[in-house]
Amino acid sequence: MLHITPNAAYSKYVKRWARVDDIVNGEARLKEIDLETLGESTYIRYLNPSDMSAANKAENRGYINGAVLFAATERTLSGLMGMMYRKQPKLPEFDGTLLEGLTVDVDGCGMTMGQQSQSVSAAICRNGRYGLLTDMPTAIADKTYTRLDVKNGHRPVIKEYSASSIIDWLDDGTLLVLCEQFEEFTDDSRIQREVRNRYLVYRLGIDGVTLQVFTDGNDGLAEGAETPITGANNLKLTRIPFSFVGSKNNKPSIDPIPLEPVSNPNLGHYKESANRAESSHKVAAIQPFASDDAFQQAAQSPDGITEIETGVGRMMVFGTGGSMGFASPPQNTTSRAMQEDYESQMVSSGAQIITPSGQAETAEAVKIKRASEASDLTIICANVSSAYIERIKDACLMVGMEYKDEYALVMNDEFFDSSMSADEALKQVQIWQGNAISTDVLHSNLKRGKFIYSDVDLVKMKEDINNESGAPLEFGD
Repeated sequence: MLHITPNAAYSKYVKRWARVDDIVNGEARLKEIDLETLGESTYIRYLNPSDMSAANKAENRGYINGAVLFAATERTLSGLMGMMYRKQPKLPEFDGTLLEGLTVDVDGCGMTMGQQSQSVSAAICRNGRYGLLTDMPTAIADKTYTRLDVKNGHRPVIKEYSASSIIDWLDDGTLLVLCEQFEEFTDDSRIQREVRNRYLVYRLGIDGVTLQVFTDGNDGLAEGAETPITGANNLKLTRIPFSFVGSKNNKPSIDPIPLEPVSNPNLGHYKESANRAESSHKVAAIQPFASDDAFQQAAQSPDGITEIETGVGRMMVFGTGGSMGFASPPQNTTSRAMQEDYESQMVSSGAQIITPSGQAETAEAVKIKRASEASDLTIICANVSSAYIERIKDACLMVGMEYKDEYALVMNDEFFDSSMSADEALKQVQIWQGNAISTDVLHSNLKRGKFIYSDVDLVKMKEDINNESGAPLEFGD
């Protein structure tokens, strides 16, 4: 029976990607998985694994539900996205071209290119891997496309693929296997349906790029015909129209998972919270005890267990020498110490959590503490920009357009407020007056510090200054 074999590296990483995604998705997702796989070791360990009785399963459900997730991973992702999208990316300028609608509907389903770039960036922060595919309805042979063709839906789109859906590839770019899920009705009334997998197999050979689709069926995979993927005027493609996007580079190899150093101690913190809740439930309550033989015999239940009612409205009378007391367990500091250790690990790994002191930090102190994150984000932003440029180039090829620089999507790389104070600006001018920096460097620094508007042409500004300073002042009689 025909089946798709995943890449060896994919099989190694797929569970790690899923774990980070589950932790980002929160406590409800972690508990959903554990309760669905009750009896197996997923996130919260199963108590007494050899006991699969209903009573032990009920106890384990309570154990799982008692865990509380400290959402450091999700908050870190949110903070990183806030830094990346502190300024929106510069979108392509397609006005008057065959790709005019691509920025407002990039995937054919109404998502804008700016929104899609956020989805891509978040996925790279989570898993360190993502994919973008330029797709288009089958090209019309020997056809020069017009804006009417595009308006009627015959235009390129850019689709997203998660790390877990890119299941096989070759590093030389001659093979790519993507997995898509789709729903299919299973009855004529169109009420019942099931989710099935579809595998897109792209190959690059001497005759260009081809696509073959395999679909899950009752008897295994159904094999579709292998069809060529071409550009406008039946132009053969020289590469598969797909870009890997990574946390370090855009090569097919798998990059490090940026949020894993935060999510792993976050998961340990979550597990230990289940231990604390279970310990509190079982032994943290005050336990009354009494010593008197006659009282014990009177309070003993038919099943042999001694029961003593306590509280308001109850009076207990003991015989000679009898006594009663309350025992409370010592404070359990082990679990709390372990959780504090996990919290320290999360902080040192870059988790954006509120500091216990709640004291405000200077902007410069924040920049210093977040320097490594900013460095990683700079690489991610550059990789996202580069991937979109490649996808737009292939979109141009598919409609017969020549690529231009204004078609590029450029991600923001200013993650902190770079406003310059008046004193700092004065120091820059003084340094320039001392001939330590050139006029061009001074103007660039002032522009970066927002003393000059970002859209000002520095070359033209310099010419204007020269013209203003060079013209002699003229006075009338």
